[in-house]
Amino acid sequence: MIRRSERADFQADLALVLARRLRQAPPAIAQRIADGLPADDVIARVEAAGGYLNITLQSTWLDEAAMRALASNRLESRAGAVSVSPSTVNWVRRCSDWE
Repeated sequence: MIRRSERADFQADLALVLARRLRQAPPAIAQRIADGLPADDVIARVEAAGGYLNITLQSTWLDEAAMRALASNRLESRAGAVSVSPSTVNWVRRCSDWE
């Protein structure tokens, strides 16, 4: 499950799910996954925290994705603010003052 995190943009419990199948400790699995996911155009960093993965996205990618969504006319705007909610995660980011 991927959910909003106070320590990063998202938190994933993939290592906890894989632990039984791999017969390994969740923190070790999380660390292996984090070490194997280098930063790129979308992901700024992935950190292992116990059996969880804290995933931080590139702010430039978030900005560009929001601007593409606004330009697509698929969002409903009220009072100059737009709520962006990807359907794959329970995450809402309030956007305003777009340049």
